[in-house]
Amino acid sequence: MSQAGSKDRDAPDLDATEKQRVERANQIFLRLRKELHDRERQPAERDIREAVQGAQWLREVVERHSNGLEQAYEDALSESGLPEDDQAHLWKETEEAGGFSSFVRDHLRRLEEAAPTEGEHPADPTGGMTHRDLMCGVVAGLLAGGTMMGNSFYFGFAVGASRKASCW
Repeated sequence: MSQAGSKDRDAPDLDATEKQRVERANQIFLRLRKELHDRERQPAERDIREAVQGAQWLREVVERHSNGLEQAYEDALSESGLPEDDQAHLWKETEEAGGFSSFVRDHLRRLEEAAPTEGEHPADPTGGMTHRDLMCGVVAGLLAGGTMMGNSFYFGFAVGASRKASCW
């Protein structure tokens, strides 16, 4: 699996703040994916709140850069080194959602909306979000972050997590 993307690719031109937010969101989503995958238990409220913040950052960046994101995703997916069936799996689901940008925005928005609001301390820190919904939001975040940072290494995590959680 290729870790670095091609520098020729049409990756979005992110400013320093956007890059920092995308990198931080990637870290949050990788940690949460590991926690959800390894422990198969409810994540801590702090983890959910961080994931919601990461989802918000990524969604905002995706909305600002949606024009070039489709081509960047196509390029990243083809350069990812993933087996053809894994590439087809990701490609099919993003296309059915109306394209990569729509796919990412929809899943990240669901993650944002399902989490408890500030000051709310429910017994369930996910605000009623299912394990599957949470995992699918994490997958969308990893795909977006990997695409925007030119790091297709995240695609492998996304494929495995999406299949395990039956995201699509």
